[in-house]
Amino acid sequence: MAFRQQRAALLARADLLRREVSRAREERDLAQQALDRAERALDAQARAAIGSGAYALWILGALVATGALVGSFYFDPPPDEQHYGVVRSARGAPLTAGDRCTLTWSSICGDYDANLVIVCAGHAIYGGPSRGCLDCADEARTRCTDPTDDWASGGDPILRFDRALGEVVIEGGGGRLEVVLDLHPPPSAAGARAP
Repeated sequence: MAFRQQRAALLARADLLRREVSRAREERDLAQQALDRAERALDAQARAAIGSGAYALWILGALVATGALVGSFYFDPPPDEQHYGVVRSARGAPLTAGDRCTLTWSSICGDYDANLVIVCAGHAIYGGPSRGCLDCADEARTRCTDPTDDWASGGDPILRFDRALGEVVIEGGGGRLEVVLDLHPPPSAAGARAP
C-alpha cells in the first residue's frame, strides 16, 4: 500500500514538473519572439537613419554604447594578487564576525601604487570601478593606506593594510563605519565557503 502511495506521489510530482517545464519553455519562446521583434525594429530604425542622413549619428551612438559595455572589460585592472580574510569585527556594514572576505589586488591605478577591491560575504566593502587606489610602503605591499575618508559621499573609506600584522582596518563616516579583517591563507577546497 505504501509503495502505491509513494508511486502515485512521484507520478504527481513528475507531472507537476513537466507542466512547469512546459510553462518555462513558453515564457522562453515569448521572450525570444520579443527579442526578435526588437531586433527587427532596431534594424528598421537603422535603415531609416541611413535614408535620412542621420546614419552617422546612429553609428556614433551605437559605438558609444558598445564602448561603454565593452570598455569595462578592457579597462578594469587585471588582478595580480589575492588575499583572503575573515571579519573580526564590523560596525556600519552588513557584516558579522566570521564572514569570509576576498582581497583582490592590481598594480594599475593611475599615480597610486596599487588597486584593491575587498568583497566580504557578497558585499563590496572597499574599492570598485574608479576607486580602491592605495599608496604602499614598498612593492611587496607590506603596508598600504588610503588616508582619505570619502565614504559618506559614496567613495572609499580610510583603509590600512598591514601584511606583517595580518590585519586590514577600514574606517569611515567619522566612526560610523569600522570593519577589521584578519588576513588568512586561501580557503581549502573541501567545504570552504567562499565570500
